[in-house]
Amino acid sequence: MILEFISPIFEFKDGRVFVTNLFYAYSENGWYWSSDKENWMPTSKIIVEGGRFDGEEPSEENKKFIKDLDQKSYSNGVGLLISRTLKKQGLFNPKLSTDKVDMNYKKEFIFRYKKSEELPSQAFYFKFSENKWMWSDDGVGWAIVPKIAWSGSFYGEPVELIKSLEGKDFYEGAEIIFSESIRVIKKTEESQVKTTGYKIWRIAEELSNRKYNHCRIQDGKTICSYVCAGFVTKVLTDSGVKGIECGLGKGDSIAYLIEEFEKRNDFVEIKKNNLEKGDVIILGLGTKEKQHSAIFSNYENNGEIFRVWGDSDDPQEPYATLQSFRIYGQVEATLSNKWWFYRAFRFTGELEERRDWSFDSSIEKTNFLLKEYGNTAYLQNCDVKNFIEQLLEDGILAESEYDKIVEQDLGDLKKLLIVKTA
Repeated sequence: MILEFISPIFEFKDGRVFVTNLFYAYSENGWYWSSDKENWMPTSKIIVEGGRFDGEEPSEENKKFIKDLDQKSYSNGVGLLISRTLKKQGLFNPKLSTDKVDMNYKKEFIFRYKKSEELPSQAFYFKFSENKWMWSDDGVGWAIVPKIAWSGSFYGEPVELIKSLEGKDFYEGAEIIFSESIRVIKKTEESQVKTTGYKIWRIAEELSNRKYNHCRIQDGKTICSYVCAGFVTKVLTDSGVKGIECGLGKGDSIAYLIEEFEKRNDFVEIKKNNLEKGDVIILGLGTKEKQHSAIFSNYENNGEIFRVWGDSDDPQEPYATLQSFRIYGQVEATLSNKWWFYRAFRFTGELEERRDWSFDSSIEKTNFLLKEYGNTAYLQNCDVKNFIEQLLEDGILAESEYDKIVEQDLGDLKKLLIVKTA
């Protein structure tokens, strides 16, 4: 079978004796695997077809992994390969390699960089340590990205790669390093950026990076309950999903979100093993079903851990962050009060682009909100909160003005806007 892959060809060396290493690659039709890098099978098949291994089956561990890869996206599949590399299974340490990248279980990488076809390749080193990406041209002296600390390399550093790792967690950075090993994968990333799921995921990341929280004022007190569903609603509405209401008992409620998703034609339910970036997931805890909602990011540890963007009522971190949940089977979770997968939904409709606010349109919107809700304060209503945050994002309000309005109400906002337009 002749295949055109749009990813690097990965070789996973599991460190076991007398076990054939397998190769993995991604095409437009999904993931494939091979025992010899020549005869390729889709992940829906677990028997070798062709070549000297014809008719043979992989090891039990490899068969399970092949099944886990089935129907996974490129990003999720790479995440599974990376997670597997971090776990020692055999006599020797595992390694994940492409033609230009080697990764070991210590989260260390060797990247063979070629600035041009005329020049030979040179090794650069990357590692993820203390929640930071670092790089080196000799594996001895290290600089934290995106700093270009020296120019000792005759051929020049891979500047774009170094800069692209800034602010990335381990899995995001590792995927970038492996994707750099073949340029055509950029086409996959560019097309992914256009998808609705990726846009929703990106909004969740942006909100989390600025430590968004969904707390509110109720009876004169700041309340931080129901924040997880409120965050999901905020992400969806900011992404351009229309028709989802916010406010206590509506978008702040997981039950409301499920009801909304079920009755709409532009949301579909997704199984546990087929999640993609931007999906809304709902987790149960112990005997209770609807205990947390969040925006899915990626799998870890062969799918046992879900990484999600989510808000929580944790007093130590009262804002949206990238969270990790080890997911158990429902029976085990119920008996031991652990997290389990309840349901997930994916938006399949068209996202509406939000127009930037002008001074005239912002005054008009303020008047509408005053009629709708009265002279409410910033935290008392999520529609008001979202609107004021958009004014900051669009440059209508300066940060100093925004900080004051947060402590005031719509009447004060209207006065400020009128003064600014005078």
